[in-house]
Amino acid sequence: MKRSARGAAPVTVHLPRRAWPRRADALPGTSVRVVVDANVAGADLYGGVIGVERGATIPLHWHRRGELQFVLEGRGVLLHPGGRETRVRANSAVFSPAGRDGAHGFRSTGRGPLVILFIYRAPGGRRPAFFHLQPRHAAR
Repeated sequence: MKRSARGAAPVTVHLPRRAWPRRADALPGTSVRVVVDANVAGADLYGGVIGVERGATIPLHWHRRGELQFVLEGRGVLLHPGGRETRVRANSAVFSPAGRDGAHGFRSTGRGPLVILFIYRAPGGRRPAFFHLQPRHAAR
């Protein structure tokens, strides 16, 4: 079997949904199940599925890495800095670039939860940092 540059044997993993570990530090009104992280040999991604309960919000935030989000179920809005909102629903794809300019959040507005697959490039499968968007201070 060919080995990766780090020596880990390549693997293909199939885990049924019930086997996805829960992330204990999920935001209020959300649940996060991790699909790929540092526990998967050879992982160079970090990703999972987040469920946002009806009426709950993931606040504006950003990461040092770009993030792909794909809505699997439900309806909601993508939150942008400055108060702009974009409607999303099942099969909506969102890419949030790295840095403050890629700040984003979500609010569930449908009858059920908004369910989003999220994926980041992440060397070693390490979880990317999460930064709440803080308003920029006005120049004096």
